[in-house]
Amino acid sequence: MQGKVRVELKASSGETPRLLITFKVPGMHDIDGLRRLILMDFVVSGDRAFAYGLTSREPMAVPRSSRLYRLVEEGLGDAVYSYYEVTYMNNLYSIIIYNVKDPPDRVIARIGELIMERPSEDELSFARERIRARLAFSMDSPSKLGQIYGLSQLLMNDPGRLISIIEDAMKVGATEYVDFVDKLLDRSISIIYR
Repeated sequence: MQGKVRVELKASSGETPRLLITFKVPGMHDIDGLRRLILMDFVVSGDRAFAYGLTSREPMAVPRSSRLYRLVEEGLGDAVYSYYEVTYMNNLYSIIIYNVKDPPDRVIARIGELIMERPSEDELSFARERIRARLAFSMDSPSKLGQIYGLSQLLMNDPGRLISIIEDAMKVGATEYVDFVDKLLDRSISIIYR
């Protein structure tokens, strides 16, 4: 896919109007891309579990401390969710805004601004702290650790590789972040349910 794609669909009666934006993101085959994606997710969405999170099939409501939550604070929508699932090949990173209040183009542009904004040292420090905390939480029980080891063994043939990628994500800097997200935003799909 080249460029940006926009699709408008009529929502069914009683269905909540929403906006879905997706970007193609790297999978485990692209180790460098995956570590950048992990940092981006913690900067943009604020938090995500590694065990029962990286393989979750449900979107996550973003916390108030996240960049994406600014959409709600600015009155552009009622709720914001994000979602991605780590797979071997590329997958999609999705952002869902419910009850979009402004014209969709304005909301789409604002999402792009929020993602592209160069992270401050405070934001990077906070993201790194959350990654470190989530990694520790994801290894505090045999079942959680088994999930991470199993996913890593299955997709990378090394049970500890995913943990080392997550640890490497904490080393990504602001310039690497901007370079990474700049490429993501060039190819996006926006689906508007009205």
